[in-house]
Amino acid sequence: MRLFFGYAPGVGKTHAMLEAAARARTSGKRVLVGRAEMHGSPDLVSLLQGHDMLQYEIKPPGEPRSQGFDVDAALAHGPDLILLDDLAHTNPAASRNRKCWQDVEELLCAGIDVWTTLNVQDVESLNESVARITGVVAHETVPDRFFEASEITFIDLPPDELLDRVREGKVHVPERMVRDADEIFRKPNLIALRELAMRCVTDRVGQDLQTRTGEARPPAWSTNERLLVYLRAGADSAKLIRAAQRMANAMHAEWIVVYPETPLRKQDARSTELLNRNLRLSEQIGAETVKLTGEDIVEEILEYAASRNVTRIVVGKDTRDRGIRFWRRSPADRLVSQSGDIDVYVIRSAEEGVPAAVVSARRFSAVGNYGWAIGFVVLATGVAALFDWVGLTDANLVMTYLLAVVVSAVRLGRWPAIVSSVASVLLF
Repeated sequence: MRLFFGYAPGVGKTHAMLEAAARARTSGKRVLVGRAEMHGSPDLVSLLQGHDMLQYEIKPPGEPRSQGFDVDAALAHGPDLILLDDLAHTNPAASRNRKCWQDVEELLCAGIDVWTTLNVQDVESLNESVARITGVVAHETVPDRFFEASEITFIDLPPDELLDRVREGKVHVPERMVRDADEIFRKPNLIALRELAMRCVTDRVGQDLQTRTGEARPPAWSTNERLLVYLRAGADSAKLIRAAQRMANAMHAEWIVVYPETPLRKQDARSTELLNRNLRLSEQIGAETVKLTGEDIVEEILEYAASRNVTRIVVGKDTRDRGIRFWRRSPADRLVSQSGDIDVYVIRSAEEGVPAAVVSARRFSAVGNYGWAIGFVVLATGVAALFDWVGLTDANLVMTYLLAVVVSAVRLGRWPAIVSSVASVLLF
């Protein structure tokens, strides 16, 4: 499989693929064009001359096709090489496979070589990086295994030249990207995307070189490095998962995603949906997923890590405020202090809001906060009365009330703490 890889639409990936296909046909290969986006370009149309093409209706840019790529027809044709433009393409609803990359998997399994095109923003593990650069989240992505298993041909064009092509109307933006085209085709964003794409290609070349120069050694994946990623209940951990995947790839390590299931805590619908989404993403980009059950999730993680010879644990940074963290240590804090010989990496994972069911386990309900604050003061009053009866000084009584105010501030928030303070003054 050969991937014509670029940093944005319009750099010339399709043109380069068709030119290379013409040379392959001249050398005697049977080439079939399964899908090629012409975008109304006379140059691209001329490059199609002489190639066998699957029969499908070519419509003007912006109009959807009535039918998609026919896998069975391609298999029946039996070419040596087939061209499929835009690996991240979503097929029409009536197609056998929803995604173009699923069509490619079938063709590869049948022994047919495939050439295709891909932009950097369409690589699954780079989704978060591209979103930080452009503010645009790609919803149609391709699993990293295609980038890792393919022969990569990087198609480059300076950003200034690409912007000139955009102004001249020579760049066709895929339908899925039309809404975000203004953000993508800004010069600073194009420069950053270009650097990201170059870095990906450079890393890939380095991996290939290492493989070729070390063929007498065991495969890289047989090393002792193994990562374990802990998914916190009720958090959208997509960024954490992708960061862990990049770390695993860089170290050529196996990686495992674990998630908790505690018998005494029920997850609400949103928490369950977030967990399922995280697990689907993890499996899609190559992780093994494992459910851990127990009252103490940190102990379960450490025991499981020891049983699997895990060398590194990756966990999201705790987003709770410092007061709550002081009152109740997070799994991340405990993993760092109890991990022993296992390295723990704490990543700022930009996790989305924790569902109410999880929050309620950490803090009292907002409605009852003021009642709890008064309750703490009443309890402090009882303790203070006991201290007064045994003859302790007023300083000890004051500290009792102060403790009630501090507990209210840590557990309940600012305003319940103020109420607790006023009540303490009145009852002292």
